[in-house]
Amino acid sequence: MNWILKYIFFATLIICMINSCKSKIEVIEPPTELEIKVLKKAKDNSFVDANGAILAVFDDSAKYAKASETFTVTGAVAVDTSQKGTCNFTLKPSQKYYIAAYYVDSVWYTKPYIYQDNALLGAELLRPLNKSAKTFATITMDPAQALVTLYAGGTTASNIKLPIKLRIDNQQLQDLTRTFTTPPAPYDSGTTTLLIRRGRRPINFSDRFGCSSLRDTLIEGGKNYIIDANTCNAGRVAFWTVNENTSILPINVVIGINNTIGGISRTLVANHANPCQTNAILVYLLEPGEYTYTATNAKASSTGGKCLWTGKFTVVANQCAAIKLDQCF
Repeated sequence: MNWILKYIFFATLIICMINSCKSKIEVIEPPTELEIKVLKKAKDNSFVDANGAILAVFDDSAKYAKASETFTVTGAVAVDTSQKGTCNFTLKPSQKYYIAAYYVDSVWYTKPYIYQDNALLGAELLRPLNKSAKTFATITMDPAQALVTLYAGGTTASNIKLPIKLRIDNQQLQDLTRTFTTPPAPYDSGTTTLLIRRGRRPINFSDRFGCSSLRDTLIEGGKNYIIDANTCNAGRVAFWTVNENTSILPINVVIGINNTIGGISRTLVANHANPCQTNAILVYLLEPGEYTYTATNAKASSTGGKCLWTGKFTVVANQCAAIKLDQCF
């Protein structure tokens, strides 16, 4: 029997040598602890413990960037909520981690809450975690958004420009439908108030007559912005005619020498209260200044001829000049 056992032993040894037989030993590194102190900026610019902050740990920079932009924790390998200003994690050592921090604070403005995030967006943990040891780090947070109130400044005469359409970051907002002689407070009726993420934000204004402006605005977190959207300095001229001229429409209008601005295709009663506030006329946007005009009817009048209207007018910024074209005989 001994020779049989020896044979089996040597045969097994030879097979292992031929197939490079070896034992695979998996080295499992003990986890490490990470303790993060979470501080938030107070109104006096001091830093205090942030209790209730949500910290998310990512091991992928792309997932971190996407989540931190939308204040989410999707894709995180670990999540914790701070207690007494501290979060604790148990993680694998020798890996690169990215920390995102979110906080909801009603101290800055009571409605709605201001979201706060890591002051150094995109910052990775500056040093690798030590094996079997506790690593300490600190995160400080600034407000991530600002409260922005948009309104239309001006007197009652400026109402002709309403509504003013608003767009921020290509997002269409609620129209402005009234004017304010003095700057309003956030959330006042007739304003549009919203939270905007800090950074450079394009704000576009466009009034009823097509006068628009684009403002590249730097938004700082935690601040309160009151922005007048009625910043167009152009004026308007409104050409209109009476009902007696219905049969000779359209009446073509030229400003200056050859600037044809269109034709009047409808009429108004002679005692219309404010031609500048109706769509039944020809309204044109112009820079402030002195202008001349010439108008002629396309169809012959009852007497078989055509009429010629000429004159001058002055355009004032943010106002409307109404030009009446009298009955053609």
